[in-house]
Amino acid sequence: MGNIIVIFILGVIVVGALKGTIQHYKHEGGCCGGSVPLQKKKEINHVKCTCTFKIEGMHCENCANTVSNAVNALKGVNCIVSLKEKKAVIRCDHNIEPLSIIEVIEKAGYRATLLEDQS
Repeated sequence: MGNIIVIFILGVIVVGALKGTIQHYKHEGGCCGGSVPLQKKKEINHVKCTCTFKIEGMHCENCANTVSNAVNALKGVNCIVSLKEKKAVIRCDHNIEPLSIIEVIEKAGYRATLLEDQS
């Protein structure tokens, strides 16, 4: 009887884990700690440079919002993240080193690679 109870409990744990994993890879639910609201984007009147980055590690809109919010916190920077394309387009009103943007994205927990720099 004890073995049956243990097997049942393990079965419930495995089913719960599989359900969460499936939701995570279907980009459903708050896989990254709940809802991360997208903060209002800053308007850039005079775009001095534009950079495009490939972003690795994003699984859901919460991830995309986390990247966008981290980059938009920089002064004079506007970031638009595409979860589907796994990239971020960043516009700045001043010259900025792509490495500083990569550092901000990596500090947020993702990996970034510069694809295009139109300074």
